[in-house]
Amino acid sequence: MTPCLVAPATFTPAQLKCQVLNVVEGMVSNNGCNCNSIKVLVLPQDWVQKDAFLAELRATLKGYK
Repeated sequence: MTPCLVAPATFTPAQLKCQVLNVVEGMVSNNGCNCNSIKVLVLPQDWVQKDAFLAELRATLKGYK
């Protein structure tokens, strides 16, 4: 099980999307069958952009089949 820790930063919308795409790629590459694929996402509890990150993550993952 591989965790992904997201550092709290202030991202522009484009930067936030890029960070989300990096996480999604780590989750879905080879259909998530790699032993080192991301299975746990760790976000700062008080991060201002946490909700925006999660919304973008959910929207991006819906596009994968």
